[in-house]
Amino acid sequence: MVGDITAADLKEVLNHWMNEDYAYTTVKKVYIVLKEYFRYLTQQEILSKNPMNSVPMIKKSNYMTAQNKEDLPTQETVTIFTPEEIEKFKTEAFSRFSNGKPKYQQPAAYILMLNTGLRTGELLCLLNSDINLEGRYLEVRQNVKEVCRREGTGYVPGREVKVGKAKTATSKHRVPLNGAAIPR
Repeated sequence: MVGDITAADLKEVLNHWMNEDYAYTTVKKVYIVLKEYFRYLTQQEILSKNPMNSVPMIKKSNYMTAQNKEDLPTQETVTIFTPEEIEKFKTEAFSRFSNGKPKYQQPAAYILMLNTGLRTGELLCLLNSDINLEGRYLEVRQNVKEVCRREGTGYVPGREVKVGKAKTATSKHRVPLNGAAIPR
């Protein structure tokens, strides 16, 4: 009877699927179906307690380790510009229209991003106090975020830019400035 099923029984079912070398996504779908099924039974008062509440879904990395498989990131390669591509980039950043006006408003910002790896949101939040020319580094302390507009609890069409603190401790970091980022 369904009322006799315990959390231990359900863990055993999920472990069986894992040990049979089913894909993580397959086992996760089984987990979701079981969780919803028992949630429905408790909602309908057929069961007084949902046994799936005591069955955590195994993390993907642990699942892959248990199957002796490696959980690799989906993209492993990093594209590096060649010296020729860097030169083309710099030339374009500082290029001008035929009337002499610059094509880009802040070409130095593009060069700084190219040489430091700064994201646009990090660059836009830099203050003079974040830049140490003598020590040849800059401090990233905050970030620019594009967010939906809100008025009270209602949604307003459009987006706005907000400056906020960096989300995590690793988001705050010191970025060295090489000779190309800031020539002497």
